Amino acid sequence: MLLLPAAWPKLIGPRPVLRALFTLALMGSMYVHGVGADAAPCGFDEEPNNIDAHQERLWDIAGGEIVRCTQREVSAWQSALAQAGT
Repeated sequence: MLLLPAAWPKLIGPRPVLRALFTLALMGSMYVHGVGADAAPCGFDEEPNNIDAHQERLWDIAGGEIVRCTQREVSAWQSALAQAGT
């Protein structure tokens, strides 16, 4: 990130594909940080078993912490919308 301002005018700025990839990476980073700030902790360390003893779970993308926190956020929004609609 510290070298980005120096590299932008010559390497990234003139190339639309690199600009799009940078924008996509930026949005992904903001999403992960936002979900982490709002929904964490979401039970990943403890359920279904302790992560310290079962480190293989760290490589499970479908059941990873980002997915769990996203599911928790979606569930909270659905509950809030359901309560607002009644």
